[in-house]
Amino acid sequence: MQSNESVKLLLDLNHQPISNRYLVNRGDEEQLFPLKLGQCQETGLIQLIDPVPYKELVPRFDWITYNEPEDHLDDLVEKIYKILPKDRSLNIGGVSFKDDSTLERFSRKGCETWRANLRHDLSLDNHVGVESIQAALTESKAKTISERYGKADLLVVRHIWEHIYDQDQFAEGLKGLVSDDGYVLFEIPDCTNLLESFDCTMIWEEHLYYYTPHTVKQSLQQHGFEILGMDVVPYPGENSIILLVKVNNSQRVE
Repeated sequence: MQSNESVKLLLDLNHQPISNRYLVNRGDEEQLFPLKLGQCQETGLIQLIDPVPYKELVPRFDWITYNEPEDHLDDLVEKIYKILPKDRSLNIGGVSFKDDSTLERFSRKGCETWRANLRHDLSLDNHVGVESIQAALTESKAKTISERYGKADLLVVRHIWEHIYDQDQFAEGLKGLVSDDGYVLFEIPDCTNLLESFDCTMIWEEHLYYYTPHTVKQSLQQHGFEILGMDVVPYPGENSIILLVKVNNSQRVE
């Protein structure tokens, strides 16, 4: 995250409970955490200040699930498939359960697909979510994963970039999963509509960053990705930003 020196406080919501931490009994003690929203004065990126430690965000109930918009995925996969090389068997990878439905569509086209396994690849418990995956995907873990499945011609990364505590580390992990001429397909929520309507329900302790098309391009470029194309898919409330990128080899860390 940007240093606190460059981030100006916009809104202090005081102490709030974790959204997914439901009480079993009415009288149970509620643990509260600071919730502050700020804006980087250098990039304009809106973000949380001093976010809740990610381990506090691990769901305590196995029935909690998170669903992302998917009506656009059929068309998206068709478009991406057309630009992928056809002179070899395609290797399509993913990093979290949010990528499964996209991988299934590529699998139906005959592509080899895989997704990082929580326990065997990331040394995580099976009940955790992206709050833990973002911390576990390091360069060394990526090396092990790529040796197991092969480097991806296309790596699918849906709805996780806004959750990342250490984007430098996570970006290097992603780069370790992609072939030299491979692509990364990012999908990130677009907060433009919510910001323009002053919708305070946008703020959530699990989203460290609140992107617009402008700020997400800046962010990915800053972390060594070359933007090849971007599209904004309209949805009620919160649109989806789709970005196809390649690793900028001039910035790649060896």
